[in-house]
Amino acid sequence: MWATLTTNIAANVVAPANAFVNVAPRRLSFNTGALVTACIGLAIQPWKLISSSSGFINTWLVGYSALLGPVIGVVMADYWLVRRRQLDVDALYTSGPTSAYWYTGGWNPAAIAAVVLGTAPSLPGLLANAGVLQGVPPLLLSVYDAAWFVGVGVSTLVYCVLMAAASRFGSEGAPTSGGAGGAPSPA
Repeated sequence: MWATLTTNIAANVVAPANAFVNVAPRRLSFNTGALVTACIGLAIQPWKLISSSSGFINTWLVGYSALLGPVIGVVMADYWLVRRRQLDVDALYTSGPTSAYWYTGGWNPAAIAAVVLGTAPSLPGLLANAGVLQGVPPLLLSVYDAAWFVGVGVSTLVYCVLMAAASRFGSEGAPTSGGAGGAPSPA
């Protein structure tokens, strides 16, 4: 058991530590990233999540889906509905303001808003299941039970509306008239 635990800790700290280092490479080292990862790992109290199967499923798995559902809603909406399956592959690998996917300082405000608003309906249920919030209405607990579907639906709708508004008003980050990200339209 000890070997399994130490191997998994060593193997699973590499990716998040590198992610933290990439946020601020001049100020953070791999050791600092690993320490931040360890602190976050302790803060989420994983022993509480696995103390019962109900806690693991209702708190961790459904909570995780409440956060990832809106992300996949934005990704699918952008590819299938906004850009109509047309990507500028070169621009995907171009960083900086010259990229068609740079948006506003490297961030797409419509995508961020859609993810936040897609997560919002499930948040009271998540906090209630984690034992942080009391007295949550049953309707919001039902929304939490379908968190992935609600998140995908809300974020897809919000993202499409915001991107259509950005395109209509010529805002930065809207797909160009020549297809997605400036790629020529298919004939």
